[in-house]
Amino acid sequence: MDVFYETFLPAGIEPAEMVLVAGIFFIAALIKGFLGIGLPAAAMAFLTLIMEPTTAISLMILPIVFTNFVQFNRSENRRQIAIKYKWFAAAIMTSIFVTSLFITSFPTAMLTVAIGSVSYTHLTLPTTPYV
Repeated sequence: MDVFYETFLPAGIEPAEMVLVAGIFFIAALIKGFLGIGLPAAAMAFLTLIMEPTTAISLMILPIVFTNFVQFNRSENRRQIAIKYKWFAAAIMTSIFVTSLFITSFPTAMLTVAIGSVSYTHLTLPTTPYV
């Protein structure tokens, strides 16, 4: 069983902690399913309670890409949506790349405050529906 843990679990994460992480992603996915947005905000708010922000950020990449890909594929007018949001998508990809280069140079306390502030703002401010 140790070979399984060493192969499939990230280094330094215990199996019980991985179950907790999976539960957090499940709840965040429910939020995204109901609202269409919110996976990163909900997941990061809870992940940073049990692990370092840099680890939490690295765990977010695949779920964000996967859920956005599924959401995009379910849309009816993919070409129009891609054209409409091309600059937004380019900005997101650029910011993810730049963040990944410099994430380890920021103090953990600063990352925790930034993630908490963004999560609080995102989850508490009223949103308007997309037109």
